Amino acid sequence: MHPQLEALICKPGKFTPIRRISAFGLWGQSPHPNATTVTINMDGIHETKQESGNGPVNATFNAVMAACQIVGTLENYAVDTKRGVGASGVGRVTIWLKHKDQIYKATTNDSNVDLAVVDACLSAVNNMLRAKRKLHRDAARRSCLGRVA
Repeated sequence: MHPQLEALICKPGKFTPIRRISAFGLWGQSPHPNATTVTINMDGIHETKQESGNGPVNATFNAVMAACQIVGTLENYAVDTKRGVGASGVGRVTIWLKHKDQIYKATTNDSNVDLAVVDACLSAVNNMLRAKRKLHRDAARRSCLGRVA
């Protein structure tokens, strides 16, 4: 896991979610037929990675996970692009991230389906970080209570 994410888990105060800075896909172009470059912001630290995959969703997922330095798998995904017509259409993307036998689900909507995929991946990572942060805080509270007793 990226050291900045470890710091976010332990950081006191309000949780700062990871945000997308930019994303660029190279689908169907050589030399990488399915590659995505993603730049993310982790509490002020920017990280850019390019990864490939067996399709655009997989390539995007791999780029986000590489930028975050998280070992996880894309358990499943769903893309629904039938919401609206033409320029008014909205894509809905749902991602299931598996990390250490836990599944984290996230759904996002965007008129640009490619960006919705990036945001869904980041939302799943943020859900995982929130869960880890809660476990960290609960463990710290139990530790403090044990010392008082």
